[in-house]
Amino acid sequence: MSTKIKLLVAILYSFLIQQVTMDDDECINATASVNEIKACCDIPNPIEMEHIGGCLEKYKNLDDDKPSMIACVYQCHAMELNVVDESGVDKDKLLEVVNQIVESEVKAVVLSAIDPCIESAQPQANAEVQSQFKCSPLALLLNECIVREVYAHCPEKHWSDAEICSKIRSQDVKICE
Repeated sequence: MSTKIKLLVAILYSFLIQQVTMDDDECINATASVNEIKACCDIPNPIEMEHIGGCLEKYKNLDDDKPSMIACVYQCHAMELNVVDESGVDKDKLLEVVNQIVESEVKAVVLSAIDPCIESAQPQANAEVQSQFKCSPLALLLNECIVREVYAHCPEKHWSDAEICSKIRSQDVKICE
C-alpha cells in the first residue's frame, strides 16, 4: 500500500477514534496509536481501497487542504465504483460491493450498517458540502459510518483483546489533546 493511501487510512481512523466517549482518567493519542487502533478489528474496509491511485493523483493538488483532499479522493473512488453519483448513494451498487464479502458474519455486520449510514451520511454531506469541502464528503461520511458500525459490532473472532481495543470497545477512553 502506498504512503498516501496509508496516510488516508490513518487520518480516517484518527477521525473515527475521535468519536469515542470521553473519560477524564486517561486518554489515547489517536494519531500515535493509529496502527494499534486499526488492528482492533481485523475486518478490512468493506469498500475496496486498493485502486484509489488515480483519484489520489487527480487531487494531489489539495495536499495542503487534507479534509478536502480526503473527501475528494473518497468521492472520486466511490464514483469509479458507481456506489455514489451526483444524486447520492446508489444503494443497489453498494449492496453489490458488500455482497462480495465472503464471510457471512462480516457481511451481516456491514449489511446492517448500510441503511442507517446512508440515512445519516446523505443529509450530513448536503449540509457540509458548501461549507468545508471542495468536493462532496458523502463517500467519506458513508465509509466512516460503515467502518464505525463495523468497529462497534465487530464479531468477537475479529476483535483483538489488546488493552487499547478493550478500552475503545468499552468506550472508557478519551482522546488526548
